[in-house]
Amino acid sequence: NKKVKTLRRADVVKWIETQSKGRIFGVDIIKRTTGGHRYLVARYGVRVHVKGIGMSYDPKAKRLTIVWDVQKHAYRDIAWEGIRGILKAGEYFRVI
Repeated sequence: NKKVKTLRRADVVKWIETQSKGRIFGVDIIKRTTGGHRYLVARYGVRVHVKGIGMSYDPKAKRLTIVWDVQKHAYRDIAWEGIRGILKAGEYFRVI
């Protein structure tokens, strides 16, 4: 019996935005718009394909984190409340 490791949602968001340092990680999310489940392989801090005009909204005000989807080669907004789990350094953590 393996004990399921857990992390608080705020700690996951903090890790992604401050400590992931370009590392690839997996994240289980529930989409805010459709309620559908999605698993992303992502990186935080990717600045490729940025046009330099800035965003038309403040992601933090909408409780979003912007990541690069490694498989789809596109930016994705992750809603903080939709994060269900994260795979980092080979270990899966369920979000509580």
